[in-house]
Amino acid sequence: MNASQQKLDERKQAIAAAEAANAAAIAALPQGDPNTALSDYKLFNDGDKIMYLYYGILNKPVDYNAIASILDPIYNNTVDTFKRKDKLDQLKPSIDKEIADLSKNHYIKLNMVLMADQYSIPNKSFKINSLNYIAPTKLFNAQNYGIEFTNADKFNSLNIADETLAREIDSLMIKNQGGVKAVGYAFIQGSESNFATSMSVKMKIMKIDVMDNAGKIIYSE
Repeated sequence: MNASQQKLDERKQAIAAAEAANAAAIAALPQGDPNTALSDYKLFNDGDKIMYLYYGILNKPVDYNAIASILDPIYNNTVDTFKRKDKLDQLKPSIDKEIADLSKNHYIKLNMVLMADQYSIPNKSFKINSLNYIAPTKLFNAQNYGIEFTNADKFNSLNIADETLAREIDSLMIKNQGGVKAVGYAFIQGSESNFATSMSVKMKIMKIDVMDNAGKIIYSE
């Protein structure tokens, strides 16, 4: 075996080991109850709330300064030490309440857009390229905080044998430039800080409803 082949094999082994470790870590997370009533999933419609979820789930000391800097332009732009302290003292109770409220329920629903290829007739499916969460207000003002779907690979296609339904979804995707509206039902599993500037809330997708442009459910998976 030459040196380049050995390096290639070592790299493949390292990748395989990392993937196995990641799969084991995900399997060790809480998985949620698939029998939870859909009415128990609370709508999550504000991107900024991700940072509250992050601290509530991680159960670590809250970085009040970072949150206040995102929430309040006055605090963020004030250089006076005592004015910043007074403003932070005003903000802390509402921050604590948001964290406490969001930490009570681990079942949420999200407005989403599924970006997919057009229908594959041989495979009778749509290949999903990405699952995008949409927050109608304050879309990720907290840009260092994000969502990680731990089982996104389980939703990498919409398998639809019904040609009439497939035609309807295909038409919607053409109208919507490759996307179709959806509602995702998710279980919050935990949160993780990969770097000082990258924090994520881990979620398991329990169910997805595909919608037409009027908001009617046309397919569920």
